[in-house]
Formats: sequence, structure tokens, C-alpha cells
Amino acid sequence: MNVLTGDRWKRKGITVLWGPAALASVATPAEVLTLRQFVKLSEAWPDADDLPGGGDRLVVAGLKGVLEVLASDEAADWLEHDFRHRIIDFQDRYEGEVALVLWFPSNGPPFKMSPADETYTWSPHGRAVLPFGRHLWTGAERDVERIIVGDAIDADGPGWVGLFHPRIS
Repeated sequence: MNVLTGDRWKRKGITVLWGPAALASVATPAEVLTLRQFVKLSEAWPDADDLPGGGDRLVVAGLKGVLEVLASDEAADWLEHDFRHRIIDFQDRYEGEVALVLWFPSNGPPFKMSPADETYTWSPHGRAVLPFGRHLWTGAERDVERIIVGDAIDADGPGWVGLFHPRIS
């Protein structure tokens, strides 16, 4: 398991974030886009300087809500084929120099990692397990880093506030 204790995730890559203090460190409420706004923005990406947040990051809320209302197979398909495509477009447009932070509100880490193969899964409201990492990172889960903040040293403890991937393909 890879651990990230710095703030590189605030400037590049793809982050799934659930720690409220960590979110507050990167965006004000006015700078957070809804998933609908993100989809609309993806139709014609603006210059980085015109992004909410000053051009070095884009924070999006709503992914968790969409995945919760879809049936498991629909959620997996949407995550892998539609949403992932938009993330790749985002990375390509900004040449990996703008962070995409996906706000995933939760009371603690929402994901489980299998120690055997370092895959990340999510089970919304006790429904079927969604292989979140496989559908979002498509085989590159070993490159995922756990974001640890504060003085925490336990990668499974309260300092674990998100997952970071430098670039998906």
C-alpha cells in the first residue's frame, strides 16, 4: 500500500476525498462544482485560469450520490465508461497540471482495500460491492496512494482522508 503524506494531490492527479478538513484546505464552498456542472464543463473545457479554484485544481461533488442511486451494474458501467472518459479528457486538456478532486462525503474511509491485490471496493448502503478502483483506475490500483494528513502514522486510521492517483489512462 502506497501512502502520501504531502500535498501533491492538491496540484495534480485524481483524488477521491472524504476528509472535511482536507476539502476545506483546497476549496471554498463556492468553488465546488456539482457533478452536473462538471459534465457541462466537460463539453468545452475552459482555460485553466478560468476554473473555479484558481486554475490548479477543480473540486467536484456528487459522484457518491450518483453511484448510490444506480443499480450496481449500472454504476460500474457509468463509472468506467462515461465518468472515466471525462476524467481522461480533463487530464488531457490540462496536461496533468490541474488536480481533479472528487468529494465523496463519508464518516470515515468509505472504501475497503483487499490486502492481497490492493484493490479498492465500495458498498453503498449494504448493497452489492462495487469494484470502485477497477472501474475508475482500470488496472492501475497499485499506483493509488492513500492520503494521510496530520500527525497520523496509521494508514487505516483517522488521518486517512482520501485516495490519490497521479494519472489514469
